[in-house]
Amino acid sequence: MKAFFFFITFVVTLTVFAQEQEMILSLGENRSVPYRGGGGVWIQDSKILKAIPGGSGIVLKAMKEGKTSLKMGANYFAVQVIHPGKLTNFKDLKVEVDRIVGLKIDVLDGDLVVTGRLYQMKSWIALAQSIESQGLNYQMRAEMSESVKRDAEKYFRMRLDEAKLPPQSVIFSDHAEVRVAGNEALFNKYVKIFTPFGVAVLKDAQALDIAPTVKVQITVAEVRRNLTDKWGIQTGGSYSATLLSDGKWQADEFKVQAFALEELGKARILASPNIICRSGKEAEFMAGGEIPIQIVRYRTSDVVWKSYGIRLKVKPTADSSGRMSISIDTEISTLDKSTGIADVPGILTNHVSSHFDLTRPQTIALSGLLKNEEGRGHNGLPFLSRLPILGGLFSSQEYADNKTELVIFVRPSILKEGEEEETTRTPYQHIGEVGEKL
Repeated sequence: MKAFFFFITFVVTLTVFAQEQEMILSLGENRSVPYRGGGGVWIQDSKILKAIPGGSGIVLKAMKEGKTSLKMGANYFAVQVIHPGKLTNFKDLKVEVDRIVGLKIDVLDGDLVVTGRLYQMKSWIALAQSIESQGLNYQMRAEMSESVKRDAEKYFRMRLDEAKLPPQSVIFSDHAEVRVAGNEALFNKYVKIFTPFGVAVLKDAQALDIAPTVKVQITVAEVRRNLTDKWGIQTGGSYSATLLSDGKWQADEFKVQAFALEELGKARILASPNIICRSGKEAEFMAGGEIPIQIVRYRTSDVVWKSYGIRLKVKPTADSSGRMSISIDTEISTLDKSTGIADVPGILTNHVSSHFDLTRPQTIALSGLLKNEEGRGHNGLPFLSRLPILGGLFSSQEYADNKTELVIFVRPSILKEGEEEETTRTPYQHIGEVGEKL
């Protein structure tokens, strides 16, 4: 019998709460509500709402912004007390929120907040798009799964990239927010993107100012002179730093095209590294070796190691709009026994510096770093063929015959977050296409 009574009570309770009605009051408003029947009046939070007897009913007085429950007899109400200036926004926002399953709108500490559970990122996008033109402000405090948060990060990363803004991570705690550093103009751009999503944008002087990451693709190649002439690269031993305006070295798949040229017999790749550095910082590529030089003093002796080979230092500066300024220091040093002493060879060094300002990723060709006369002179020295990178050049009869040129191609580009570092296609997948366009 007791179990049966509990069941009846439980069903009645569910029925009552299923009939809960919503009531919206403006702060300071007095609203007369007819009241008949017993059961009394119960208010969950008397600081938000008060009930005063009046005539044939009661008068509800909105005291403070917030949400509370009201019971009058057998009727239940969910009462929202809102500042008069936010009342219209609340009603407009409620229309949009009610269209999305799992979400609801509340007032917390005077702010309009969306609570409940967000099941899909596309629902969040739809909500933002529907209220963006209305200029409504709210806070997103709905619960989200980890997959929805990941989708949100990807979406915001895409939006910031389209707006040419540095990436920012959304902090999902009690409410969604981002913390940015920078000037007022930059701050306002973030506000414009995140506000329709209910993501708070906070100024934080301690926030890390994320500078773009620059990927510098380097290809050291022995290239046929008929191609260098076609690309406008000067030959004949004088140094040249050329910004290529067309040709397949201009393609996005830079490394793929380089290997395709090699397969076609139009170039020979001696090295093809990639280096990555933060905007404003310096990165260095070094391929070569060291030779020991013994220094003898009175009663002591010491060994100093001198490096040789190819050294490339790059210092790129970039902004989120894709503009870059890059400084390139190139040094090529080779061993020369004709200028050596005893068993220690001399070192011949060519050192040049270049600077380019770019509005988009472009390929820079550096040539004339080694004279062909030097190549012919070293051709008879067997040990030079074993030098890293340059050994392959000095052992080339075509280079000795003045048919090819050593060219270093440098291609800086801004590395987007999540971008794949290497292409998944094989290097020779576009050989036919490259051969037709050369």
